[in-house]
Amino acid sequence: MCLSVAIHRSIQLPNQVYRFDPKTGAVRVATDEVDECNGIAFSPDGKIAYIADSGAAGLSFDPTHPATIYAFDVDPQTQQFRNRRVLAYIDTGVPDGLQVDSKGNVYASTADGVQVYDPTGVLLGKIFIGTTSANNIFAGPGRLVILALSQIFLVEFAAAPALIELQEPSTPRISVDDMRSFSSFTFFLLSIIKAQCQRLPPQTMLVDVAGLAVLGNNGSFRSPTAPFNPTNATPPFFQVWDTRFLDILGSNASVRVIADHNVGEFPFAHEAPIWDPNTDQVFFASSTGTPGVDHPANNQFHNGEADLEDYPKCTRL
Repeated sequence: MCLSVAIHRSIQLPNQVYRFDPKTGAVRVATDEVDECNGIAFSPDGKIAYIADSGAAGLSFDPTHPATIYAFDVDPQTQQFRNRRVLAYIDTGVPDGLQVDSKGNVYASTADGVQVYDPTGVLLGKIFIGTTSANNIFAGPGRLVILALSQIFLVEFAAAPALIELQEPSTPRISVDDMRSFSSFTFFLLSIIKAQCQRLPPQTMLVDVAGLAVLGNNGSFRSPTAPFNPTNATPPFFQVWDTRFLDILGSNASVRVIADHNVGEFPFAHEAPIWDPNTDQVFFASSTGTPGVDHPANNQFHNGEADLEDYPKCTRL
């Protein structure tokens, strides 16, 4: 007797960036030039799309795969993403959630906090929390909420979120001018500020970029997954890699934990944060069960809620 077995595989869309039109219900591919697409954000004028590719993450970190933030031009006619180029390669872990501020700077959640890049890909600084940040979101001007798995951090500084300008089909594509480059003048400013550290905002440390060695003392590279802190400061604090980061911080910047709930193996402050300006609350998704599987019924924090007016509180909806 001969037996035949039919194997039915579940339908799964490939790793691509998709565009959904709520008016028509149509779904189209914006780009397939990614390995493991993750966070997505747009420049303030809506002409550039940033994609976090966390392909290096998996059962174990694989540095031969992307840990990269890509920039794409948004086609004004088709809304497809074109002309892929590297904005930045993350030095610690992989990029996850992305945000863009009103000046076009890109905020990437990584394995040591939130890394901030200018529109040309220069690392301006880090909001260094010493642990993995899964996502971040602006809670209005001057505030950034960081989801760090078992903790939530609140950053108060001078930056404001970008207000994205939607492109109409007839909108011409223009270049973005007046982007300051990272020059030797930056190191000159660093030397001045290092001599006047008392003028730095609280919780702020300068990183001597020119003094960093590529290889360690034993000739080996540092771990690409371990938080990198070339200072003697204790997290959370701000690492200044470029003096322009001081403009983002302002004179009274601060970063602190506003919620702390360790539920064990799986994180409660994980993904998809949304800020409600009417209630000043941040809503977010949690993970529980086995990795990659969400079981809301068994999760004490199946939907998270962080009240910024009463920030030690983190309650179930």
